[in-house]
Amino acid sequence: MTWAFGFCHAPWRSKHLASYPSRKSFSYSNCQNKISRLVNGNLTWRERQATLHLCATQKSSTLLERVKFDRNGLIPVIAQQYDTQEVLMLAWMDREALLVTIKEGRVCYYSRSRNSLWRKGETSGQVQWLKDIYIDCDGDSVLLKVDQMGVACHTGRRSCFFNKLNGEDWEIVSPVETSPEVLYGRNSSALKNP
Repeated sequence: MTWAFGFCHAPWRSKHLASYPSRKSFSYSNCQNKISRLVNGNLTWRERQATLHLCATQKSSTLLERVKFDRNGLIPVIAQQYDTQEVLMLAWMDREALLVTIKEGRVCYYSRSRNSLWRKGETSGQVQWLKDIYIDCDGDSVLLKVDQMGVACHTGRRSCFFNKLNGEDWEIVSPVETSPEVLYGRNSSALKNP
């Protein structure tokens, strides 16, 4: 059985947490209670930002308990367009990348070639906004449902899966939508969360 939870993105800043109870006294049931108050509009702006932050923190620690990272501290991640179900790419995450993704709502991967975090779209502007996170039955792979802004592949195609086996040959089945030369000039309009 696959375990999953939805992600609720909202911008917040740590300065808004100052007047809110400490994390030590925070419980998930308290989070659910606050969420119901949030939905009903019974929280101040400051309480709303703190509630969303603390609930995301609680969800991230719950998720990490079930995730099985490999011996290098990594886990494979599949990105899928949330509304069309199109598979976009396969990448890797470490614990930090997964936490950053959950907390910010903007997908962050781990680059094995650079040995560092890599926010999708930081060079190209082709950002992925998180919608949902799933783990498989063994907890050793992650599926991200995302809203892809532009193309996902560094070749300028919508998906990295554009080579299809046709008989005994590989056939390119997706056209280049944006040339790589244009793609790696920063596109600031894609950095705005829709």
